[in-house]
Amino acid sequence: MLRNGSVQSITRILVVPILAGLLQGSVGTITPVPSTVSFSPTTPDSPGTVSVALSWQITGGNNAKTWNITVAASSGTLTNCSTIPTSAIQVICASSSVSGGGTGACGGSFPLSTTPQQFAGGQQATGTANYSVNVTYQFTDAWKYQATGAPTCQLTLSYLVTQN
Repeated sequence: MLRNGSVQSITRILVVPILAGLLQGSVGTITPVPSTVSFSPTTPDSPGTVSVALSWQITGGNNAKTWNITVAASSGTLTNCSTIPTSAIQVICASSSVSGGGTGACGGSFPLSTTPQQFAGGQQATGTANYSVNVTYQFTDAWKYQATGAPTCQLTLSYLVTQN
């Protein structure tokens, strides 16, 4: 009730969530094929190369947002070949694709390390889309770091997809 000459002010704050563009999509499990990266070079002239196909799905994607994928080694040396540092392995992205209107692009090659490094990225597709990246791991300095024939030298790798 207003009295004569008085002013009443009412302030209401209405919060309306704008879902599109603010929420991140859901990233599914990254599937690497093969799941184990092994090198079994017996001579420095055939150092070894392993290609890995990675695939995952993002649901609730937004084409106003980007995605990227990183890789990191779990150790500074290869399993079963403790004299070979992970930096003797070159990471080379061969291809990247996104279904449903998104984009994918490879970055430059680099020596593997225990620090996550981005090797591919692009624009998300809207909604649900399948993402794939083909990456090659190349043992680059076989004359300096000779591997044993058995057991094979192995890498334990971690991949992480992030959305921005």
